[in-house]
Amino acid sequence: MTLENPTPHSAASEQTREKLRLLSYEFFGTTGWELMQTIFGCEVTPESRQNLNQFNDHLKQGSGVAYFNHINMADGPIIAFFLLKELSGKDGNLKLGGGPVARKHYDFTRSLWAPAFRLADLLGVEIAPVVQSYDIDSYSRTERRSLLVQYRDKAVEVLSRPGGVWAISPEETRGTDGQLQPAKDGLAELHQYGENVLFLPLAIIPKGEFNRKLKLGKIEIAAGQPYRIQEVEREGIQDGQRVVDKMMEKLSLLLPPNMRGVYPLP
Repeated sequence: MTLENPTPHSAASEQTREKLRLLSYEFFGTTGWELMQTIFGCEVTPESRQNLNQFNDHLKQGSGVAYFNHINMADGPIIAFFLLKELSGKDGNLKLGGGPVARKHYDFTRSLWAPAFRLADLLGVEIAPVVQSYDIDSYSRTERRSLLVQYRDKAVEVLSRPGGVWAISPEETRGTDGQLQPAKDGLAELHQYGENVLFLPLAIIPKGEFNRKLKLGKIEIAAGQPYRIQEVEREGIQDGQRVVDKMMEKLSLLLPPNMRGVYPLP
């Protein structure tokens, strides 16, 4: 049995979908980020610009993972609009995905964020819901396994192509005080899903009072130096330390001392 080559019609349809997706990214990157700036007064640190440019240049030939601290229900959308604004354009090749996202946030009966996540799918952003450890009793074992397979498939789809960017919060869920919590190993494993994957740490830094739900106030976003996981491994892993812990230290560097939590620096 031989596989048929794509017909000119199907190839043209795919090109049209690609152009529409990029135009959607450009439009919602601009309008969405303006909305985030209006609501949260988002600012990007001057030191971040060079790092973002380096990451963007890399996307012409490779893919990347943008990971960030999870302190509030709004930080996921903030980072998504930020990445669309900084990395997309009608002449670019960006393909944005993200996860894991708690499965309950897709459930209209359990989360106010369900419409936003459903809309992201329609806009061409590959969101991957999974069942978090605190919520395993709400879903069957079969569904939990199925979602994990879908998560991997979506991450591979994004990271195996030039311009693919996977956004992830490695802490799984929000803490109560904004300090970094232990990260899951899945962050370090993402480098296996592409041949040329660069990691970009992003820090969300509140400038005033906030809580883990909807109160956030003014924020600042700091982008660290992009790196490959091999660079972390060459730095040396101490006894009892995981590769992901070294990766989280790079995020911790961008945060004020009172937010570094389980990743304090010497």
